[in-house]
Amino acid sequence: MRSSKKKKALVLIGFALFFCFGNFLMNLALVEPSYMGVHYRILEEEGPFDLITIGTSHGQSGIVPAKVEEESGLKMMNLCVAGEYLQDSYYMLRHALKYQKPKAIYYELDFTYWLTEPNYQSNTIMREMPWSFNKLEYFFVQMGHQDFRAVFFPWMYTRDVLKNMPVLKNYVYLKIQKEYRDKQPEGLYEKGCYDHGYIMGCTVPNEEKEAYCPRQWEADKTKMAEHIQGMREYLEKIIALCRENGIEFKIFVTPIPEETYQKDLANQKAVDAYMKEMAKEYGVPYYNLNYLKRDLLPLTGSEFQDWEGHLGGLAPRFSQLFGKLIRDQQNGTFQESDYLDPYKWEK
Repeated sequence: MRSSKKKKALVLIGFALFFCFGNFLMNLALVEPSYMGVHYRILEEEGPFDLITIGTSHGQSGIVPAKVEEESGLKMMNLCVAGEYLQDSYYMLRHALKYQKPKAIYYELDFTYWLTEPNYQSNTIMREMPWSFNKLEYFFVQMGHQDFRAVFFPWMYTRDVLKNMPVLKNYVYLKIQKEYRDKQPEGLYEKGCYDHGYIMGCTVPNEEKEAYCPRQWEADKTKMAEHIQGMREYLEKIIALCRENGIEFKIFVTPIPEETYQKDLANQKAVDAYMKEMAKEYGVPYYNLNYLKRDLLPLTGSEFQDWEGHLGGLAPRFSQLFGKLIRDQQNGTFQESDYLDPYKWEK
């Protein structure tokens, strides 16, 4: 009897190990290589960083730390990530603050994330984070908000790569390289394409840009009320975390092409009014850089990567201007009228 039970137990253990190993191999082959491990290594080993940005792909492809540092004299880490929601930002910041003591946190706000639910992509931020009680809490938060398959079996959402064998081979080859395993950016990017969280984009001719239809705030905010409330709760947590640590917290919006903004003017103004009022309620600064004075930076579509607002080839020049703005803020010489024109869209 005991022998029979022992065999059953060994079979179950063997099956569990085989299952876990199979899942590991599927993730290795089918899940796109991630740069998040690089971010976490840099936070732990480099710095100290005076500035940290959090936010979305607009910040990831638009904020070049080296250019900001040139103008501000402050060292920056860009933690903006495509697919990053505020709950992700919160746990990333809690992890970052174990190693860094920045002067200021800048939140790049893309309102479309306030009108869409997180998907499996945001789990990459959690998966790559080193284990700690912070990650454990983060894990259960993700579990509670998403389909469990997205957390445990991410390959299920990227299995279409099986149809593209060259890409699949490249995924596996890259992941077994020492540079990738050591979380060095050279294992993921060509020289000059990565800078402390920034990932270089390019400028795309207007005729090659895909059409873009912005989400409509007034039309969607009621049906997304629960999600918006959740975003606000995590924003409050981030603000409280910054205040507890004596860190300045500021909200900013990266500019989109003037053509996109003009075509979507009523919607953009409605979003701006809501976010401005929210920032006022929380007592934090808010800067919508769509109101940048026209003589400071060209914001026509031809300068951008797409109509949605990824800065592409414009990112270095934008980052230099952003660095000047930060320098003035840190020096106490910032005048909003030097950078923003509140009547820009009335002219």
